[in-house]
Amino acid sequence: ARCLRTMARHNKSVYSVCISADRRIAVSGSADTTVRAWDLARGERLRTLRGHNSPVFSVCFCGSPHLVLSGSYQGTLKLWDWRTGQCIRSLGGTAPAHVAPAGGLAVSGDRDGLLSVWTVAPKGLWYAAPFLVCRSDGPALPERASYSELSTAEE
Repeated sequence: ARCLRTMARHNKSVYSVCISADRRIAVSGSADTTVRAWDLARGERLRTLRGHNSPVFSVCFCGSPHLVLSGSYQGTLKLWDWRTGQCIRSLGGTAPAHVAPAGGLAVSGDRDGLLSVWTVAPKGLWYAAPFLVCRSDGPALPERASYSELSTAEE
C-alpha cells in the first residue's frame, strides 16, 4: 500500500472516515465536533458540517450519495446533505452513537449495548426499533417495539 494523497486536516483527532460508493467523496468525523466532506481526486475540503456539541465518533453515507449520517459522543445522530451543509434530521441521545449503513437503513449502537435500526429518508420520518427493522411506509410496528420520530431540533 502507498499513500496517494494527504489532505488538509481537522483541528483534532479524526475518529471516523467513510468513502462514497463512487469513490469520489470522503467524509470524516472528528474530536473537533465537525463532519467534513472531501474531494478525493483533488484533495480539497468541500464542506465543513457543524452542529454536534461533542466529538463525532462515526460517519457514513446513507441511502444516497449526498446523505451522510453522523453519530457523536453525546449520542446525537444527525442526517446531513453534505452538498448544502444542511442538517436534515437530528435525534438527541445520552450515549456515544456509532453508525453503519445498509442501503436505506442504518444501525446505531451505544455504550449501553443497545442496537437500533433506522430507516433513512431525506424528507420522511425515521423510526427506531431495537433489533427490529421498521419502515415508515411499511406495516404497523409490533406492539413490543419502542419507536421514536426524529425531530429537526438541533443538539
